[in-house]
Amino acid sequence: MNFNRSAMPSERARARFSKGLVFLACLMGSAASSAQTGFYCLGNIVELGLGQGGGVSIQLAGDNAVHTICNTETAMPGGMVVSTCKAAYATLLANRMAQTPVRVYYYSNATTTSCTTFPSWGNMAAYFVEVPSP
Repeated sequence: MNFNRSAMPSERARARFSKGLVFLACLMGSAASSAQTGFYCLGNIVELGLGQGGGVSIQLAGDNAVHTICNTETAMPGGMVVSTCKAAYATLLANRMAQTPVRVYYYSNATTTSCTTFPSWGNMAAYFVEVPSP
């Protein structure tokens, strides 16, 4: 095969490209290392409540404790904003009345890594509520 040397990238262009790839790989690696791990709980709602301060508390079948997932008056750190919490509460209430399962997603923290390690009557901000297909 005969290659045209003038069509080949210069050493300088290849070096810049290589540096760009290294930068991109480092950037992707740091993003992956800072990503939070999470988990979800799936089940029928056993307990659902709305407290005087706006806290939405829940316990699904299989969860170890009632816990607050969001607040309808003030956003919880790492959780839903107020308007989303209100919509989530309406969704959960409808599911409770229909007795259908719901899936709630959480970020893990130092003490809570699964549905069986919730703090009893503590705060565990949820970031997503889903009604799965039957």
